[in-house]
Amino acid sequence: MIEFISYSDCYSNFAKNILENSFPKEERPDFDILISRKDDEYNFRIILDNGNTCGIIGYWHFDDFVFCEHFAIDSKLRNNGVGGSAFDLFLKSTSKLIALEVETPDNELSARRINFYERHNMVFNDYFYMQPLYGTQEFVMQQYIMSTKKLSKEEFESVKIEIYRNVYKVLE
Repeated sequence: MIEFISYSDCYSNFAKNILENSFPKEERPDFDILISRKDDEYNFRIILDNGNTCGIIGYWHFDDFVFCEHFAIDSKLRNNGVGGSAFDLFLKSTSKLIALEVETPDNELSARRINFYERHNMVFNDYFYMQPLYGTQEFVMQQYIMSTKKLSKEEFESVKIEIYRNVYKVLE
């Protein structure tokens, strides 16, 4: 049985290893900064499968949508359905639009990630999007936004601005 539990310090080694092994440095904040976030909109959870740690998920609740900033399953547990079950549970946790960033589909791993999300009813939005570098005002990496429905250009711009302003703090 998959469940999400609140992060606590007893999971710090597990969570930090998953984050650092699953995301390049430019796609994640410093772990200590991430767990110190006190924003009511932000949630960082440990994913359990039958009581055993298996992954992490970090997401933001905004007025009009939920932004999944980080989702990762322990590499030893991938490709056995745990990630899909966990992501499906996350999708069912809200009636709001869910959005997340994905890398450009220019290599096998990125294409596999996109295919995973598409298999779980996410839609690839083909609008230009640059991911800001955490803690700076620099935009460093082209990515795309996937969401639980196809976004119009106006909806995409609204989602992008909310992410830039609240997650990356580049539009203060």
